[in-house]
Amino acid sequence: DFNDWRWGDLHTIYFQHATLGRSGISLIENIFNRGPFPTHGSESVVQKTCWSVNQPYEVLCIPALRQVIDLSDLSNSMMIHSVGQSGHPFHPHYDDFIDKWRNIQYVPMWFDQKDIRDNAEGILTLTP
Repeated sequence: DFNDWRWGDLHTIYFQHATLGRSGISLIENIFNRGPFPTHGSESVVQKTCWSVNQPYEVLCIPALRQVIDLSDLSNSMMIHSVGQSGHPFHPHYDDFIDKWRNIQYVPMWFDQKDIRDNAEGILTLTP
């Protein structure tokens, strides 16, 4: 029944780690990679994705970053990127944006120093 067809049943996104995601060792790949997840979009819409019929509709390109900047009031600006803020697979922010990204949800962007201080989880100091 074509009424039950869903784009995301065929078009999925698989977030693959750049270096270890294609190691050929499933244990390592399971630690670093995320997905597959159903997704939406196509070549000619705002939610642009591209896919190949040769790789059974696996999505190959996505908008990795979306942001809305309110130039009249920067505190109203928001963004989302596809995976998370951390590159460490055991960190809570490694993949915490995936569901928000998939559901076209955003997180606030902090420009004001008070907002940054009030919403910071911690401070990272880099020294030579």
